[in-house]
Formats: sequence, structure tokens, C-alpha cells
Amino acid sequence: MIFESAHKYNIDPLLILSVMSIESRFDSSAISGAKAIGLMQIIHFWHQEKTTQANLFIPKNNIDVGTKILAEYSARSNSERETLLRYNGTWKKSDKYANKVLHRKNEYTNELIAALKRT
Repeated sequence: MIFESAHKYNIDPLLILSVMSIESRFDSSAISGAKAIGLMQIIHFWHQEKTTQANLFIPKNNIDVGTKILAEYSARSNSERETLLRYNGTWKKSDKYANKVLHRKNEYTNELIAALKRT
């Protein structure tokens, strides 16, 4: 599902995986105090035109919508960091969220490289 959405929207699959890890810890039924839903913690109120609230609990749909949102923000941003800050709603406020996601992405990248070296 991640690779399919990554290809569809031209977003790094490791970025999607990292957002999911930080946002929901891979819990497809997660709901935040701000009413963000699912794996990528999407706030339906801000993205009503993309899907129904109920469909955000379906992992494939949640990943697709979250990746589409990342792609939209990426088109308006100068960097991956800025894209993440827009996604999290902290653009021009705090880099903390982006730092967490980018750190996780770096960890996944290193794990992938290490696994490839072992083969």
C-alpha cells in the first residue's frame, strides 16, 4: 500500500513509513485528541473533499489520502522538512515534528542499507 501510494504521488516511501511511525505508531484505529484518524493521522475536517471520515479507518485509504496530502504540501514547499511542518500544522512554529520524522526516516534508510549489504 505504501509503495503504491508513493509511486502514485511521487513521494519517498520511507517518508510515508516514517510519518506513519511517528503519527500513529502503525495503529490504524488511532484517534488523536485533535480528532486525527488512522495510520497517517488525518484530520477529516481539513480534508473532507478527499474522503469520508469512516474511510480514514481503512489503512489503504488512509495511506493514499495521507500521501496525497504530503504531495500537495510538497508542491508548495522548498524542502522535505517544510512539507512535514505543513503536514503537521507546525510550519513557521517548531521543527520538533519534522526532526522526529526525518530522524526516523534516517533510521529506516540505515536499516535498509545494512540489510542490502548483508545480501
